Amino acid sequence: MRWRATSVLLPASCLPRRRDSAKSALGVLTRAAAGLGAGRIGAELSIPAATVRGLLRHLRDRSEELCDTVNVLATTSTGC
Repeated sequence: MRWRATSVLLPASCLPRRRDSAKSALGVLTRAAAGLGAGRIGAELSIPAATVRGLLRHLRDRSEELCDTVNVLATTSTGC
């Protein structure tokens, strides 16, 4: 079986390799850090709990890469 790939252009506000916005990711992340579960987070943000779990898994799996990106942005920021 041969897999086909689909390319999609997403807005810059989306996370790499995800169609979730950075804003929704931040909402999920802050609520998870506060101890809320996926079901409650999903209900508060009007997104499925499975999406919340997938997003948290994605962020966890890429945490080192995300930290590196934040550090680069923080050190090169012009204060704008």
